[in-house]
Amino acid sequence: MSKLLVVGGGTMGKICAQAAATVLGAQSVTVLERTVAHAEQLQKELDVTCITSLINPPSERNVINYATIVLAVKPQDATTALTQIQSLTKTALIISIMAGVTLPRLAELTGSSRIVRCMPNTPATIGCGMTVWTTTKNVTVDDQKFVTQWLAQFGADLWVESDDWIDKATAVSGSGPAYVFAFATDLIKSAQALGFTTEQATRLVQQTLAGAIQLWQKTGTAPETLRDKVTSKGGTTAAALKILKTTRMSSLWEQAVAAAYARAKDLQNHV
Repeated sequence: MSKLLVVGGGTMGKICAQAAATVLGAQSVTVLERTVAHAEQLQKELDVTCITSLINPPSERNVINYATIVLAVKPQDATTALTQIQSLTKTALIISIMAGVTLPRLAELTGSSRIVRCMPNTPATIGCGMTVWTTTKNVTVDDQKFVTQWLAQFGADLWVESDDWIDKATAVSGSGPAYVFAFATDLIKSAQALGFTTEQATRLVQQTLAGAIQLWQKTGTAPETLRDKVTSKGGTTAAALKILKTTRMSSLWEQAVAAAYARAKDLQNHV
């Protein structure tokens, strides 16, 4: 039976373990979490094996050769975390969700030639995420099949050709939820300025965003077409869009996404 080790039991590490347990069965999943209290809590919540060291408890002294190792720690903790498992990584399929850590750097850190680099986003915590991923050339067909099944638990996925496309996607889908929440926050404030209570404003904005996205997804219509359907010449929507156009909103979005992409590139110099 294939064994999978998740290194790191934080928010995303927990999601990675849950997804793996769904695909492989809880008995096949182990989480390596250095904090004892957190490891104990995870074991209760997930019904998977949680350990704080590969030689603790004593029953783990004969170290298991894990077929797959998921790296779910912060990039700055990667070297320390991998020191514990360096004897396991060379022959394993390595899956990394660490931001800014490229395939060549992962190969250097792990010694493995079978590496998958993923960039999920926070809606993955409820199975509605968007994950972009790429691989080294030695990843097998069976490896890719497992990764696809595993990522399906996160939501949708998109395979891309290189690290550079992962960095570009990080600026769009990785950071994207924050853009949506920033817009929602401003729209709520605008509703409050008109006199709506916080509760009323939140309900108006939340359902408007949810409904608009579902309309877009279910119809498959281009967003600009859907925008135009709402916009009557000389009407209220046209008045609002005119203000957004005069503030060069489209240009600001291009600048914002470009800045996120540049930062994704810069992070590679610090891992």
